[in-house]
Parts: sequence; C-alpha cells; structure tokens
Amino acid sequence: FSHFIPARTIRNLAERLPGFARSLKAFDRCPLNGNYVSPAFHAMTDPLRWVAKQGVFPRERVPLLPAVLRYPLRVPFPISGGLLGGFSGIGHSLLGGD
Repeated sequence: FSHFIPARTIRNLAERLPGFARSLKAFDRCPLNGNYVSPAFHAMTDPLRWVAKQGVFPRERVPLLPAVLRYPLRVPFPISGGLLGGFSGIGHSLLGGD
C-alpha cells in the first residue's frame, strides 16, 4: 500500500490531535489515502521506501522519479480518475459536444 499522506504524518497528527486519533488512524489505510501498487512502482514514487534493505529492488535498478511526476502518481486512483473524467466532460461540453 502506497500512502498519499504518509503514515508518519498521520501518526504525528494523531498525537497532536488526540480527539481525532481514531479517525486519523482509520484514514491511514483508507482507499482515499493511497493505492495498492507493485513494489517497483512504490519504490519509484516513494523516496523513503526501503526496498534495498528488503533485497528486492536496489535504488540503482529502480530509480526514483522526479518530484513533478512522483506526487501526481501517488494521488489515490479514485480521486485522479474522477478529476480526469470531470475535466474531460467539461472539455467535451466546451467544445460543443452533446
């Protein structure tokens, strides 16, 4: 599971906002906070993914993507798909589609 908002950030927020701790911990693995992706894709988009330690993908073999690509690819798929669909519908309407 590749988090959009890192688990360490959620843990820090839960400590600072104890009234919301339960909700924040539930959000940690929520489909709106990330995607289930392959280990290679996770290694390319997450700079703190310790794949070399696991002996799976050394950083030399799976390079980290530039930040300009990394962050949009980490947006949860339902959100990015909804945005793309919405914008394509707006574009279709603006171009005179039915």
